[in-house]
Amino acid sequence: MPSCAKCYKNARNFRLCAGCNNTFHPGCALDYATALSARDCCKASFLDDLDIMTTLPQVTPSSSNSFIFSSPNFSATHTTFCSSLTAVTSSITSAGGSIMIFSSQSAGVGSSSQIRPEPKLDTPFAALSQDAKLDKLYEAISFVAAQNRDLQSSMNNLSTMIGEHETRLNDLENNLSRAYVEIVKLRTRIDQMSFCSRQQTTEFTVSGIPSSLPESENDQVVGTVLSCIGAQRFLSDITCVRRLKPKDASSEFRTLLVVCKSSVVRDEIVRLKILKGDIPVADILPAYRSAAQRKLYLNEWLFQDTFKLLQEVSTKARTCGFERVWIRGGIIYVRKNGLLN
Repeated sequence: MPSCAKCYKNARNFRLCAGCNNTFHPGCALDYATALSARDCCKASFLDDLDIMTTLPQVTPSSSNSFIFSSPNFSATHTTFCSSLTAVTSSITSAGGSIMIFSSQSAGVGSSSQIRPEPKLDTPFAALSQDAKLDKLYEAISFVAAQNRDLQSSMNNLSTMIGEHETRLNDLENNLSRAYVEIVKLRTRIDQMSFCSRQQTTEFTVSGIPSSLPESENDQVVGTVLSCIGAQRFLSDITCVRRLKPKDASSEFRTLLVVCKSSVVRDEIVRLKILKGDIPVADILPAYRSAAQRKLYLNEWLFQDTFKLLQEVSTKARTCGFERVWIRGGIIYVRKNGLLN
């Protein structure tokens, strides 16, 4: 087995110099030919190969599954087989150019979600033959192309996921906006109910007061009414008494609005009045003979909407055989008989 004239190792595959008959490894031959101390005959024998290596083929993607390699230094038709690929053929033009089309369609090169192993080079690249070098180049290019396809597929998947998440976020924002509107409505409703509750829980009215009664006697009339129903102990819990403006100015009767310190006091006064029954005007205002046959009414103070609802319930209850309808703490009650516990 001949030995390499450069590294002095046995050379199974070797290049022979036609001038000096020295043998070299393919890689050593190119390295030696570029050295300043190289013989002219070795340079003449090996520099053509060096020109081929220094002017590597240009890579141009012709489609998603093929690449075009072109080099002006190939001077003959050349055919080689790349590892795990179809045949690579270069056709030589009259101008000395060469075009090689590498197709990955029949080689099984496709996108994959798995991590691809990088091509390994067991032998130094310079020591490989021209065909082996082209094999390695194409293997590396195929690896990069496959990696690019995998990355593109991953980017497409990420874009799809981002789009789905954006859609979900938009739906969540819309749902939150609708929920916020509903919350605002509920808060407004609660505030209104709380306001109404605060206004209704401490006041009651005394209606049927003759319009000719001076307003200076309002407190005295309320005190007399409380004494009549047995609630005189609550006189100190009355904070304000005022006369309401009538809807009909020509009406002969007026209504007094009485404000208590607490809803407990108001409810107890209303309960005592119900137990007492009717309150004739003659018992409270004996001087007003014209109204002696009429009655005074003591009820929980109601807003207009609640009062209308109470009237509707009263009308419906009468038609259904209920004898008594009353309201307490904003709740309307009905009863079959006239007794009230």
